Amino acid sequence: MTYSHKEKNERYEWGKQWDEHQMSNLLNLGAYKFFKKMVEERAKEPCLILGASSEDHLVGSYYKKIIGVNIAKEEFHATHSHPTKYEFVACDAENLPFKNSAFRNIISKSFLHHVDPIRELKEIKRVMEDDGFLFLLEPGKFNPAAAVGRKFFPTNLHVKSEKPFNPYNLKKVVLREFGQIKYEGYFHTFSVMIPIIAKHVKLFKSKKILNIVEKIDYLLSNSFLRQFCWLIVLGAVKDDDQKRNSARFYQPNNS
Repeated sequence: MTYSHKEKNERYEWGKQWDEHQMSNLLNLGAYKFFKKMVEERAKEPCLILGASSEDHLVGSYYKKIIGVNIAKEEFHATHSHPTKYEFVACDAENLPFKNSAFRNIISKSFLHHVDPIRELKEIKRVMEDDGFLFLLEPGKFNPAAAVGRKFFPTNLHVKSEKPFNPYNLKKVVLREFGQIKYEGYFHTFSVMIPIIAKHVKLFKSKKILNIVEKIDYLLSNSFLRQFCWLIVLGAVKDDDQKRNSARFYQPNNS
């Protein structure tokens, strides 16, 4: 079930609930920084972006040409900053119109929780080459601030059918389908609150405070409290031989 067009238009736009500058600082300290590093280290063409609309800032200049898919054509306008870089295909991502083993890399940013994840992962695996790489960034189910926001203050991007993930379950199903997880990171358990508070309290606009709380979050990510993270980042390799799992965890920049 989705919200009606009228309901969505009456809500906040995504990002209006927090200080946008501080949220940008936060993501670039944590989840986005880690995601970009994965892409930088593993980028190989051809590349497919699922739910393409605004991935430019994460994909950067690592690819010369990208195929982006989205079931809604109107979403494609958001990527026009590089109009010659993208080829757009309007389609159902659970039934991709591509042959087997067509792509070396596949990027799925905040997309998998909008579809049937098992079915979608199998479809991703079908169109991916052996030893191909999947980049995933998804919201966590149990983060208190995010859960309250989705329940009581949904934005124009939230829909009733979306299902954020239990981090352990997401890792388990990705590992089962792909065989190897090379990167994993769990981000912004408490630090997600800083940009929200900064919207109303000037003191929390400080990048120093943000750095301190983000470092605390990093320590929590190595404990059972990772299940309360806001964002999950995984990098998986398609490995039919089911080689031993050897993940590289997020390491903070302490400089």
